[in-house]
Amino acid sequence: MVNRINFCLIVLLFFTSCDSWILPEDPKTEPLDIFDSLWKDVNERYSFFEHKDIDWENIRATYRAKITNDMGAVSLFDVLANMLFELRDGHVNLAAGFDNSRNWEWYQDYPDNYDQNIIDKNYLRRDFWISGPLKHQFINDVLYVNYSSFSQNIAQGNLQVVLERAKLGRGIIIDVRNNGGGSLGNAYTLASAFTDTEVLVAQKRIKMELEWMTSLPGRI
Repeated sequence: MVNRINFCLIVLLFFTSCDSWILPEDPKTEPLDIFDSLWKDVNERYSFFEHKDIDWENIRATYRAKITNDMGAVSLFDVLANMLFELRDGHVNLAAGFDNSRNWEWYQDYPDNYDQNIIDKNYLRRDFWISGPLKHQFINDVLYVNYSSFSQNIAQGNLQVVLERAKLGRGIIIDVRNNGGGSLGNAYTLASAFTDTEVLVAQKRIKMELEWMTSLPGRI
């Protein structure tokens, strides 16, 4: 019995002393450390520095000089957000409990060509159909379909209703002018309804940090 207790104590002490080896270290919370961590993460994962002619090293020097370890959370957030703003990318955002950074100039600087009131009053009117995220109505014997967000999933049943209804007219118009984006899967689902063969529409190359994983044996 004594030997068993001693063995258990040895095992307990072994795992207690190896906490720093088994568990990752907590992230550092000083503003300079947070800045370096964010800059490094973007540097390793963002793919368009060369394409956009962005000198990320120079941006690091510019914005790191604005960081002090006695600055508050809001001031730190503003510096980090402004650094990410240099990427000119609406898909790169910084989230905090009090605000989300964003770059919407790509959207706001374009001239208006869409008015939802005009769509509702003159295109969809009162008796339009709603098939999941797809709103549709006939206009001069052509089926007009309004799809406002690719983040709204399109079920095959929804799509089938629209396609069957379109057969009753002369054609179909799918309006995505005010679509804020979302899942590419929904875009593929919608586009695939208009072809019977596989079509190559895009190619992509992903830049990412490789992560090595280890596992403990299931049995000893």
